[in-house]
Amino acid sequence: MTARRNDWLDLCRALAILLVLLSHGRVFLRSALPWAEYFRFGGFFGVELFFVLSGFLIGGILIRLSGQGGTHWLRGFYARRWFRTLPNYYLFVLINIILISLQIRPGGLDALWKYLVFVQNLFGPHPLFFPEAWSLAVEEMFYLLFPALFLLLGRLSGWPPARSILIVAIIVILFSLAARLLVADSVGNWTEEIRKVAFLRFDTLMVGVLLAWVYHQHPRWLKIPGLAAGMTLVFVASAMYFALTPDEVLNESFFAKTFYLSLVPVGCAGLLLIGLDRGQPDWLAGPGAFLARVSYAAYLVNLPVALTLVYLFGCCEATLSGAFAMWLAFMVLTLLISYGVYELYEKRFNALRDRHFPATISGVTPAARVSYG
Repeated sequence: MTARRNDWLDLCRALAILLVLLSHGRVFLRSALPWAEYFRFGGFFGVELFFVLSGFLIGGILIRLSGQGGTHWLRGFYARRWFRTLPNYYLFVLINIILISLQIRPGGLDALWKYLVFVQNLFGPHPLFFPEAWSLAVEEMFYLLFPALFLLLGRLSGWPPARSILIVAIIVILFSLAARLLVADSVGNWTEEIRKVAFLRFDTLMVGVLLAWVYHQHPRWLKIPGLAAGMTLVFVASAMYFALTPDEVLNESFFAKTFYLSLVPVGCAGLLLIGLDRGQPDWLAGPGAFLARVSYAAYLVNLPVALTLVYLFGCCEATLSGAFAMWLAFMVLTLLISYGVYELYEKRFNALRDRHFPATISGVTPAARVSYG
């Protein structure tokens, strides 16, 4: 069965990668436009939106697959996830090794073996090498562990899979918050020692899983008047808080290290929910679909592009025209190279995946057009 796409989810994925590019590209603008530093919120919120979107989509897959009974579907689930994520990841591990050897980007290779099994930031700060991989490690651990956990719970308790998925998601959300509460006073860098530590961040993905559970099991709950708008306001308020709060304040804030990281995914879930069942005009759906397709490649490509531009041309132009030219070069090169990676490399592995491990389920609902990748 051919998977179909949901225009709104594509737009959310497009927004997520644009937020990341906006944040990382600010380095070329802030010498001429100091206020561009406010764009730093984009990296944080873009990744959070990716997490919730991933939890929603993967949660939907697992609810449907596990509803078939047994565990025969597990091999295909893992194979499809790994075909989707690992080829790009290992390609850019290699590319970043080359960039370090050329002294284009900083970092050492002492912890390289950890990257091969995604444990580089499982319990502590992410190493300097390939720092953007921190979120990919969180994702891969989620893919690996979540099905095993809810299947084990179902086996021990006798509960149906949908209930086990719900219980595990709630437990992980509460456990992640409790763990952050325990370590908050002992860490001084909220980004490196909490936000990017996988063990403390699985709750963001689980908020997406909870949204998928409600969407599949009790969709009427999501029709409560004002619910989607109120959750989206949480997204806006959380983004403003981060943009306006200096790093030194965040590093000292107990709220930022704990409850704030629980609120942000709620806001991201609201953003998904507000347009999930609405059609989008072609002029918006087309660019959204393009950016969604290349978003994974763009996430991996953009920092190597930025660092190469800085290496070749220096950083950063103080004139408005020079700053904008460098920023535009960063954006255009990132999207062009990402498109090339997608068409010439990523797409081929996706085709292999679909040939050997075809999808056995379609979208979120018969009326929705969702690609589960």
